[in-house]
Amino acid sequence: MRIAGVWLALVAGLAVAIGSIGGPHGAVQALAALLWWMFTAGWPVVVYFASSYGLGLIVRRIVRGGGGFQAPLTLCVGLSVQLTIGHAINCFGGVLPGLAWNVAALVPAVVGLVVGIAELRRVVSERGVAAEESRSYSILVLAGLATAIAAAVMVVAACQPPGILWASEFGGFDALSYHLQLPQEWLAAGRLAPVTHNVYSFLPSYLESAFLTLQLWAFVPRTSGDGVAGMLSGEGALALSCQMLHVGCALAAAWVSAAAARAACARVVGEEGTLAGRVGGLVAGVFAVGLPWAVVTGSLAYNEMGVNALFAAAMLVALEARMSAMTKGVLAGWLVGVACGVKPTALFFAAPPVGLVLIAASPRDAVRVIGGALVGGAAAIAPWLLRNYIACGNPVFPALHAVFGEAHWTAEQFARFAGAHRFDGSWVERLKLLVLADPNDPAGLRHRGLMHSQWSVFPFVAGAAMLVCGMFAARRGGDGRGRLVIAALLVGIVVQVFAWLAFTHLQSRFLLPLAVPGAVVIGLGVAVLSRRSVAAARLVGSAALVIGLFQSIRALDHFWSERGGQPNVGLMVGPQGLVQRDLRDEKRSDAFRPGEVVYLLGDSTPLYVPGPVVYHTTWDTLRANSGGDAIAELENELRRRGVTGILVNPMELNRLSKTGWYDPAVTPESVRAWAERSMRTVRVLETGQVLLRWKDVEAAR
Repeated sequence: MRIAGVWLALVAGLAVAIGSIGGPHGAVQALAALLWWMFTAGWPVVVYFASSYGLGLIVRRIVRGGGGFQAPLTLCVGLSVQLTIGHAINCFGGVLPGLAWNVAALVPAVVGLVVGIAELRRVVSERGVAAEESRSYSILVLAGLATAIAAAVMVVAACQPPGILWASEFGGFDALSYHLQLPQEWLAAGRLAPVTHNVYSFLPSYLESAFLTLQLWAFVPRTSGDGVAGMLSGEGALALSCQMLHVGCALAAAWVSAAAARAACARVVGEEGTLAGRVGGLVAGVFAVGLPWAVVTGSLAYNEMGVNALFAAAMLVALEARMSAMTKGVLAGWLVGVACGVKPTALFFAAPPVGLVLIAASPRDAVRVIGGALVGGAAAIAPWLLRNYIACGNPVFPALHAVFGEAHWTAEQFARFAGAHRFDGSWVERLKLLVLADPNDPAGLRHRGLMHSQWSVFPFVAGAAMLVCGMFAARRGGDGRGRLVIAALLVGIVVQVFAWLAFTHLQSRFLLPLAVPGAVVIGLGVAVLSRRSVAAARLVGSAALVIGLFQSIRALDHFWSERGGQPNVGLMVGPQGLVQRDLRDEKRSDAFRPGEVVYLLGDSTPLYVPGPVVYHTTWDTLRANSGGDAIAELENELRRRGVTGILVNPMELNRLSKTGWYDPAVTPESVRAWAERSMRTVRVLETGQVLLRWKDVEAAR
């Protein structure tokens, strides 16, 4: 308990220091802002993870004897249950009257809290290190400092309004266009369901469903007269809650990665109960949480860290020696299946490595563990497949349209979507981009692979650890099963790299699942080098943790370099400061009146635009695609939906048209001609957006 308290105090102190620099405020104001946001936005996150732990305890008691259910695994299993139940409740929200949907969403939380509070208190009260480790103060100080820096950066970044930070993610564009936007729409609509104007709503969206659940717990208004409701109600604290939930996933991923590394050490060198094995686990956790990519994505309302937490838990299950073969298989498959529910790419980034380790750790029971994994995985992913099938007839839309049908899209839309989500170069070009900068990237010269600066030293340390582990196995170190585990881990990493090269459009962030087996191998490499003595464990562990500390400092440096060295400009503002209220300011004669509908043209990030709003993603369209006049069809559809004005982003429309991603019939030229014919320019915003209104509507005002 004392160690946890000291670490939390260190995180708090570092967060205040980090939040005080790079903004129009000092330390006192930063402390006040952080305390306010942690109180108003943090409570749903605490409830979510505490109740998840309680749900995990229920599963642990159901599993015969609960053997191998360590605290981090219990948390992640409970998280998988919470995500699955929450998704199911949110899909049926529309059939529940009044506030019954909110109450139903609270049921899993209440059950988990009732079961888990006493147990959670006991776990937190336990000593976190063994006696040998407690005497190694250098190890504890280095690990605590490295993890505290990463955690503090994520906390401060998560307290900034979505859209403010991280240039590598274009200000969290994906969060504004669907990770946060869709939960807003689902809340207003009364249920979680795919929508035809946002293709990303057809993804499983388990973590986005959790963002919706946080809003239900807070009983926020679903609609409002000024068009600002849901997570942006009040000061918009719930938008920060979504970011903080992802921070929690990042910390959980590091915690369970450390446990998986200790389990790997036990399998390979038999050092789980000694200083070497425990130090290996600490090192793995440090490298998992301090990776700059983990810090960047972890502080955004994204889903990568949810995948990594569940992936690491599945890896821990695969390495666990105290579970029966069938239990291991079903549980590992379930965790990977829910990871696919968080982000479908887990199917080829998480499933193969976990399958390989399952077989390597239980070679005599390979058929049973893989069979169990298939059953568990199918059960986990079935709700999404059924939901999509009911919605559009294609359970995996927008994939496999040649097999299951095109639903509401045209062949031209599928072609545009596929062209933007694949890499058409040769295998030589793909391999080059793994380590070399791309001179042809539309965003400018940048690394798209492992040499991206936000990978820091991780690839080099993981590569060295892979070499150490490979040499250890080649020299017949450990028993035969230990060598199989090493081979499975190394081959699993190679398979992940192959999947990135073959199935993605080669963006560095998509390699993030590498952090799980990479961290495990780093911890295992430390244990292999330090297995012979306590002195060696302390020396090698300290050296590795110094490198891990450097990695966390690089993450801090990335944060402080944001926005020209002013990363904290949004800390005192909050999400409400970014809402475009002037569009509906009743004091302005050119503003939209209550109930008037605006259409976003070019933009697909409507989060801060007060509703009602009509929009669609780059790949979707509102026009009828009948082969007639496309602009006339679009205007007819907009008028049918009650749209009275259009907010055009000329720069974005021009960019998307040049890339060939946007509707080919809606070009800057055709929009200009359309505006001259049917619309009047009302205002040019400071953002460069142009506000237009139908000429007949404007004349009637």
